[in-house]
Amino acid sequence: MADFSFNDLSKSDVIKIMELVELTFNCSKHGDSKEILRRLGELVSFDKAAHSRVDSTNLNDFISITKSWPKEWQKRYDERSYAESDPIIQVGFRKKFVGVPLSWNEVYQIQQPNLTFLTEALDFGLVDGLATTWVAPGTTIVSMLSLSGKTEPNSRSKFILHKLMPYLHNSLSFAGASRLNLLTAREKEVLIVLSCGYSRSKTGIRLEPPISVHSVDQHCSDIMKKLGARNIVHAVKIAILMRLI
Repeated sequence: MADFSFNDLSKSDVIKIMELVELTFNCSKHGDSKEILRRLGELVSFDKAAHSRVDSTNLNDFISITKSWPKEWQKRYDERSYAESDPIIQVGFRKKFVGVPLSWNEVYQIQQPNLTFLTEALDFGLVDGLATTWVAPGTTIVSMLSLSGKTEPNSRSKFILHKLMPYLHNSLSFAGASRLNLLTAREKEVLIVLSCGYSRSKTGIRLEPPISVHSVDQHCSDIMKKLGARNIVHAVKIAILMRLI
């Protein structure tokens, strides 16, 4: 990106960047994340996007906040646990290219993709793209934005993403959290008690007023569905990561 600067951008591009930054400061709901990505698409070409976050101390528990991959691909990706070998996820979340947008092909040079994974991705039109990561200051939380489709991984696109990264990641995370903020007050209370290490049988009696184990189980089931969690432990991690509790 050293060969590119704001002087190389058109006046229109600079204005769009400034307007997008302003929008990120006012981002408060999931609909805003769609508008942010739409505005970004006016500056950087792409037609598919995924924004994910993870605590870098446990790379296997990342969550996708905003995504527009083909549904069948996302289903296959989850069923076959491709995240465990996806170079974009593994290299990016290990903070190997924080602050430096890279094309997918550049990431593949750092870690070669599994041939089966790569072949299937190509079948869904996921040929190349751009990925950026950002680490929340003073935390182990890593945020990633990955773009694909009609991408142009050139110096101009990388420069724009590099300058917008802190604003994009923070605002998309905030909007994503509002999307997931579907939990009732009681469900949040259940999660808070569970996060303290109490079992389900002990959780109910620590609430005010107390509830039965059956009710705790029902709340846990509802929570997991709302957050898309594999189990209640995963749900607690998602809630903490998304600052829902």
